[in-house]
Amino acid sequence: RAGDAFLAVANQQGSSRGIRVVYTRRLNRVWSTSAGYAFGRGQQLAESFSTPAELFESGMFQTAAFQLAAGFSTGTQVRTVLRFSPEATVFAIDPFAGRLGVYDPSLSIQVMQELPSFGLSVRAEAILDARNLLDAQTSSENGEVLTFFGNTRRSVRGGISVRF
Repeated sequence: RAGDAFLAVANQQGSSRGIRVVYTRRLNRVWSTSAGYAFGRGQQLAESFSTPAELFESGMFQTAAFQLAAGFSTGTQVRTVLRFSPEATVFAIDPFAGRLGVYDPSLSIQVMQELPSFGLSVRAEAILDARNLLDAQTSSENGEVLTFFGNTRRSVRGGISVRF
């Protein structure tokens, strides 16, 4: 079947194994900072491929992340995270979350503001989330086909979260 090659891409049976170290420090009542580093073996885009099943190859990864967070008494929280790796990593361990992610250099900023409850038993907050502000993309080509992985451009999202 024509789709068998793409099923092999989706079913890589790969994993990411490694070690992560995170250091967090509260600077004062408002500001805190964190630095994280993860390294190990994961999957990356192959330098060259002839079929979609050969798109990924095993490789070593290094990922560093820095976070600056502030929690103000007005109910406003701001968090900015800078992540980068020396080479584009497709599946690696996030130093902060401990789960797999796709990394190229990225800068994200999240602003959250608590909203008044007006006496109701709900918690509401407004959220503004700006991601991939450096607009980096991971790609691979085999001379004929150019493939973008995780083609996520800059994005800014906003919304209101309500918890009952």
